[in-house]
Amino acid sequence: MLEVPYSICDFFNLERGIRAPKTEVAKRIYEYVRKHNLRILENNSHSIIVDYKLKKLFDYKKDTMNFEEFKIALYKLYNPKIIIEI
Repeated sequence: MLEVPYSICDFFNLERGIRAPKTEVAKRIYEYVRKHNLRILENNSHSIIVDYKLKKLFDYKKDTMNFEEFKIALYKLYNPKIIIEI
């Protein structure tokens, strides 16, 4: 288990310094996506609409994000010194 990045703790109002698997964090973010109806369900797409809060969390500029971009954005939160263009 890794320490959850502060930005994710703040996003979910969690205590800073907690440890959790990245898979659990990804599930929580996806629950947020479902709760706020941000899934794109047409054409068997695995994309999400990136609202203001998610753009801020991921420092993301586009309005939609596919599954691969989501994995990269989450990876960058845990490894902020890594530069990956998405």
